[in-house]
Amino acid sequence: MTMSAGGTVAGATITDPAWSSYGWNLQNNGANAYGQPTSAGIDVAAPDGWQATAGRGVVVAVLDSGLQVDHPDLQGALWTNPDEPCGSADSDGNGYAGDCHGWNFYRQSADVTNGGPANNSHGTTVAGVVAARAGNGVGSAGVAPDVTVMPLVVGSGMSVDISAASQAIVYAADNGASVVNASWISNSGPEIPILTAAIEYARSKNVLVVAAAGNDAGDRDTHLLYPASQSADNLIKVGASTAADRVADFSAYGARSVDLYAPGLFVYTTTNDGGYDWISGTSIAAPHVAAAAALYRATHPGATALELRQQLLADTVPVAAYAGRSVTGGRLSLAGLGRTADDVRFTFSGMESAPGTVEPSVVVDGDTAEGEYSVTLGLGMEFGGEVMALADHPVTLDGVVVATDEGGQATFPLGRRANVGPLVLAPQTDLAQGRYVLLVQMS
Repeated sequence: MTMSAGGTVAGATITDPAWSSYGWNLQNNGANAYGQPTSAGIDVAAPDGWQATAGRGVVVAVLDSGLQVDHPDLQGALWTNPDEPCGSADSDGNGYAGDCHGWNFYRQSADVTNGGPANNSHGTTVAGVVAARAGNGVGSAGVAPDVTVMPLVVGSGMSVDISAASQAIVYAADNGASVVNASWISNSGPEIPILTAAIEYARSKNVLVVAAAGNDAGDRDTHLLYPASQSADNLIKVGASTAADRVADFSAYGARSVDLYAPGLFVYTTTNDGGYDWISGTSIAAPHVAAAAALYRATHPGATALELRQQLLADTVPVAAYAGRSVTGGRLSLAGLGRTADDVRFTFSGMESAPGTVEPSVVVDGDTAEGEYSVTLGLGMEFGGEVMALADHPVTLDGVVVATDEGGQATFPLGRRANVGPLVLAPQTDLAQGRYVLLVQMS
């Protein structure tokens, strides 16, 4: 179990005005599903997941029609390229001049708004499901309200260019994204092998790709559309569920191709005019899962994409209506992720300090089995909404000095213990001025 001293919304009062009225997808109170037949508890259990993390430091690439970057509920969510300022120069030498917040692969420019609201409606609604900010007093919240969104434009309106999308997947994998959301679908064609290669490249970089199943009510096992009919260790395909725990009338299905279902009917999310609306589609279901994958990544930074996929799918809630129409027969749930926060509890202090030697205190407690334990400390520096690993940085714990690896991690053996706690850890390290995140993982 991993927790971050960077902070989450766990235990915070949700002040977003639409939370209790329309947020059934996050936490269903039985009366907030926009008039749909429903029962309390048919949701993704977002507050449970937030007990573990809200996703700070994780980047989700939204491959879509663009993003209305000035939406009030997405402030603080926009990715910033740490290696390139806005402008006309290609400072980082990646071939995309001025890609300070992402890239428009559809128009070959740095304009991630895709020309403004007339073109970016779809992408803005998807981004809100992922990362609308919680506790900011406006709108509602995304499933992962502290993640960073990397907007990559691959189409306009409701159309997508598969060649552009394939390039965008590679870009996302090369520029720090942990999850790619693909709320689009395509017929078979000469571009599909390129798309397949891009998804495989993402797998090699440990990046998950989450895809919408489609809105044609078709069987993805026999009516092949892509990427929903593809298979890969790092690919998750999502159908749309209702507030009554039924497959939405429009949603595609597939006993072998659709992995799980997530809310996709009348979901309250951000729109390109700075407001909100109730949106339906597997395009809305998929970002629930992409955001959830980001939360799993935040709490399991050392896991492979396959391991994250397996755990997320194992944590689904079985529902009779989804049996035979999906691989898991289940609905997305973050309750399992939340329970991992209950198994081992971390309390952080001493993270506010002047530059120099920093000695935070981490109190670990929980009911676990006897065994050999070790602790892995991960150290990162926040920059532009993204956490950059501090590599080759000495960290001292109980007199033992270990330099962090390329992922910013240093592991210390704790020996055999009856259980994990109570245990007080006091790591020491020297830090320059800046904002840092400390991750602690017990194993």
